[in-house]
Amino acid sequence: MPDTVKKISSAFVSNLDVVSVNIPSGVKELSDYAFYTARYLEAVTIANGLETIGAHAFERCGVLKNLSLPDSVSYLGEYAFAFCAGLKNVTVPGGIKEIPEAAFYSCPNLESVTLSDGVSSVGKSAFLNCSSLSAVVLPDSLEKIGDSAFAKTAFTEFVFPDSVTEAGDSILAEVSTLKKVTFGKGLSGVPDAVCAAASSLTEVIIPDKYTFIGMGAFVDCVALKSMDLPKSVKQIGPSAFYGCTELESVDVHSVRSIDDYAFYNCVKLSGITFPTTLRSI
Repeated sequence: MPDTVKKISSAFVSNLDVVSVNIPSGVKELSDYAFYTARYLEAVTIANGLETIGAHAFERCGVLKNLSLPDSVSYLGEYAFAFCAGLKNVTVPGGIKEIPEAAFYSCPNLESVTLSDGVSSVGKSAFLNCSSLSAVVLPDSLEKIGDSAFAKTAFTEFVFPDSVTEAGDSILAEVSTLKKVTFGKGLSGVPDAVCAAASSLTEVIIPDKYTFIGMGAFVDCVALKSMDLPKSVKQIGPSAFYGCTELESVDVHSVRSIDDYAFYNCVKLSGITFPTTLRSI
């Protein structure tokens, strides 16, 4: 590719001939759909200098295996690498402040992700349905994790950085391998449906400052046997522990309200000692 090229448009959409691409330093932008469904594209070498990777740029490049994003990249579009079944490891440079919606959606062989310092947001469904993803490095610069960002992955343990102050719904929903989750000190409560249907979850660490357990936070966590809520928790949201069939004991300490169906179908829960602070059930 000549050095005079500054922008690659959608010229390679559905291309069946391109196997490898070398993008020189003069190219500043890959447009939306630049290599969309280039189904035999295996390797992309990107020189430092590229700034923008547009939406759907490499979506459905099913055999793409070798990918290194240079530090110069500052913008990544939604679905940029969605359905890239060949990807196994990804490092996102710190110049990309926001990982957009579904950027790596349904990359079934993606095993590890490193988010470099500087990344501040992981968007909705960014890594949803990456069913082999078992390792992620989250930087201290991370402030926001969107809805279903890591749902249907393969983590056995997940730690929310203390820097995260905003978290969406269902972040770890249907992660059937998840055994332990540790919530960070930057949040004020457990997000809605955060671990819904995490069927192997047995250990939950919640900071003392949290004031609520969100709606459906641990619904259908069928391996969870006990919960000791911090004394700071004042509200247990609707269906928070719905369907936790192995749950035997819960210490609610200073809770003021327990909402509808909070412990519905917790068939092994033999009793709860209600505190004097309780005002509504």
